[in-house]
Amino acid sequence: PPPPPPPPGRNYEFEVDAQGWRDLKDQGSLVRSSDTRSFQGRASLAVEIDTRGSTSGDAAQRYIGVPRDLTPTVSPGQTMSVRLWLPGGHNLLGVQPFMVTRRGDWIGNWQFTDNLPSNAWVELRVTVPPGFDGSRLEWLGVQFQTKPGGWQGAVHLDSVAY
Repeated sequence: PPPPPPPPGRNYEFEVDAQGWRDLKDQGSLVRSSDTRSFQGRASLAVEIDTRGSTSGDAAQRYIGVPRDLTPTVSPGQTMSVRLWLPGGHNLLGVQPFMVTRRGDWIGNWQFTDNLPSNAWVELRVTVPPGFDGSRLEWLGVQFQTKPGGWQGAVHLDSVAY
């Protein structure tokens, strides 16, 4: 059986494995625990993205996270934070932490990568708004979108807390 989600207030730390995180749309991104770099502890989640040749739409996007059977319960006012490492020379347009309910309600915090540092850890956050039913999440994760022409490379996620 899949591993259970961490208890509330605990992090996905990726020290031993991916803790159930994966390419949510099965678009070929490799997701694994890696000791190449970490924000906290000895490992992070390496996400290998390859969107070369894609120009727009879903082909240029990757949704990395945990599916319905591994999502935590979140409440209005609660914040999910994630540490992200973007390599220099990436061709990403934007990134956002997100949550989506089984009804399709979506919350995220879109950030253009031109406004984010490369080769450094940055914290991204999304806060659950009033009325958002976080008891039945479909997905929780991070969305990446590449610029036209796509990109092949690895980003790292660490210390996902909620």
